Amino acid sequence: MNFWTKDEYLRFSDATVDAPRTFVIFEVLYWTGIREGELLALTPDSFDWKKSTIAGLATVCWTVS
Repeated sequence: MNFWTKDEYLRFSDATVDAPRTFVIFEVLYWTGIREGELLALTPDSFDWKKSTIAGLATVCWTVS
């Protein structure tokens, strides 16, 4: 499995800053280490802005038929 170095990610991040939704999605994925399914399961109630935490992580699963 290949992972980006911090410098590689920061270069990518700079390129996505003009696309706010993409920028935020990748920031959350990179800095928290959550998986794609966990990201998709986040709701506004998942965030505790006073404690700066993301809680109650669930996951989204789907099947392809």
